[in-house]
Amino acid sequence: MPHISASGGICYFAQGSVVLDRFRPDTAIWQCLEQARMVIDRAIEDPQYHSDEFRGEFWANWLVAQDPPALPGLIGAVEKNATTARYYLIGPDDGRRLYVASEPDEVSRFCEALGWPSPTLGMPCWILRSERVPALPTGELPQTVHATFEWLKAWDQKLYRAIQARLAERDYLKWSRCELAIATPVGWIGFGFKLHAMTARGFARRPKEYRNYLHQRGGSTAIQRSVFQDVSPDYVYQRNLVSLQRGTLAGKKIALVGCGALGGYLASALLRLGAGTAGGTLHLQDVDELQPDNLGRHRLGYNSLFDNKATALKKMLDRESPFANITISEKSAVTHFPQGFDLVINATGEQAVSEALNVQHVQASKRTPLLHVWIFGNGDCVQGLWVDSRKYGCYRCLTHNDEAQYGQPRFPLTDADTLRAFVGCHAFTPYGVSSPMSATALAMDFIADWLKGDVSPRFRLRYNEGSTLRRFKSQNVSPLQGCPACQPQ
Repeated sequence: MPHISASGGICYFAQGSVVLDRFRPDTAIWQCLEQARMVIDRAIEDPQYHSDEFRGEFWANWLVAQDPPALPGLIGAVEKNATTARYYLIGPDDGRRLYVASEPDEVSRFCEALGWPSPTLGMPCWILRSERVPALPTGELPQTVHATFEWLKAWDQKLYRAIQARLAERDYLKWSRCELAIATPVGWIGFGFKLHAMTARGFARRPKEYRNYLHQRGGSTAIQRSVFQDVSPDYVYQRNLVSLQRGTLAGKKIALVGCGALGGYLASALLRLGAGTAGGTLHLQDVDELQPDNLGRHRLGYNSLFDNKATALKKMLDRESPFANITISEKSAVTHFPQGFDLVINATGEQAVSEALNVQHVQASKRTPLLHVWIFGNGDCVQGLWVDSRKYGCYRCLTHNDEAQYGQPRFPLTDADTLRAFVGCHAFTPYGVSSPMSATALAMDFIADWLKGDVSPRFRLRYNEGSTLRRFKSQNVSPLQGCPACQPQ
């Protein structure tokens, strides 16, 4: 949206909102000038416009005209009803930042993931919240404690009273600074100020007297304003979905069996949908080690060669998503089927393993949804089957069981054999680098529909452009008569 920026400049086009014709520069220049004129005219003619602009750009305005300038800040996982957190200094010497979080372990994991030194300081920080958009001050933004108090009263009386109540508590007088972080409709902002050491010690048992001091002689104490980018899992993994009204995997227990080419990409996608956060779990299970012939299409690289795939994948994902709860198992899912999960995903791509998992699943007393996803042949098609009810077919229902067609696929895509590559006594199926990514997209669409409450169609196929395979439409597959897995005689 066109607006006046915090520094007084004119943002007349939002980035990426318009394409200026490079072949008609006169028209492009006219577009820019005309849009800028409209913004200036509106700012002059509409008194409310300036106030609205200030609110829209408040986050940037809050940092303007400070000496020394505020350090950039980050805010991590803070409990919804928390009133205090800790204030850390993080980052390399030439790029220090502030980090506010409830748990010190979170900050350490964050720094470790970025390869930064361990956090320092760890001072208390008050957490406050306002449902009101910050008010436009009558003059400049506050530079002192007294001016801040006056501005807070004009903005939000409830917030002002909450801060005054906190200033009547004893604990903060033990520290050299008082720091506050405030959640507002326009984002997290904050400010802090130094405590007068001698005065604070004198009023250590009478904090209300120090509050009075701040309203009088101490009111000239300079404040340092700050803003915070939200890096908490709740924000990071829901930001892209809130406006789409789609759910996330936060708080759910997800088991992923198979950490090969498909499983590696799928694990990353699951994390980006919130798996392993808000008390949930992402469980990775694979018995195999990463081999040289896996490297050309796997998320893992040479540094994970000959490591167990689940273990190596967890190490990589811990760096990418330090707040996620990721567990692993190096045992075969055939003998150790994942129990106690909200969803189990079979990404092994192996028919024998899939059949074994299918039998255990359909015979279980509690029917946790099981998603099978695989790459067909040499990658011309990816397929997925969601199994959650006896009303629909299971994995074995995709293969005929009658004598005439025994062992033949129920949906035959081709009569040609799949190309296999052999190295010694080891064989593998070659397919394009894009195939596991395509299968991952299919799986994530299944999960998105599950979160919305309707996974139909439960059997889905996606073909590559130009594929010569037979075409079958995605559908809800009915149980196969005489299926030995879900309809035993």
